[in-house]
Amino acid sequence: PHEAAHVIGALSLHVVEAIVLAFFTVFAVGYTTLLVRAARETGLEFARQKRRVWSVDDLICSPSQPVVTIVVPAHQEADAILPTVRSLLAQRWQHLEVIVVPNGCTDGTLQVLQDAYDLQPTNELLTRPASARGRIQSTWRSATDGRLRVIETSGGGKADASNCALERATGEFSLLVDADSLLAPHAVARAVLP
Repeated sequence: PHEAAHVIGALSLHVVEAIVLAFFTVFAVGYTTLLVRAARETGLEFARQKRRVWSVDDLICSPSQPVVTIVVPAHQEADAILPTVRSLLAQRWQHLEVIVVPNGCTDGTLQVLQDAYDLQPTNELLTRPASARGRIQSTWRSATDGRLRVIETSGGGKADASNCALERATGEFSLLVDADSLLAPHAVARAVLP
């Protein structure tokens, strides 16, 4: 009888050990399965983020937008310059500088800009010598929208007018636009989009 109790006790101990072992095996397999699934999901999410296509709205809302300078060389553009400048200043891009260069104009292009944007003369005339052939006659900044600057030159052509403005640009990116062009409100963001 004593030996039978000992065999039953040993047998119950083995059963308990088997149950505990089975429990921990199931637990370990379940936990490992969850870890593998979590690692796979994390990897997939990382890959999605890495491949993420930036939208225009993401870029527009970014606090780290670079400054973009838009240069507009203009020769005899009195009739076309205002719609162009309006479309540029209406860009959804926050950090923007627009430099219009009336280049040897005799049709009142500068006067049209002065009247529309309350241009005030500035002292940034010859802080650096211009490599452009056309001489700078005057520089202006809008009192109503500080993003607009105007550099009046006495001639020298479109390339010289553009270079004159680019030498004074503060943006990380520059965009040259004809004086009779209209840009959609997201055009700058689309141009800068990575």
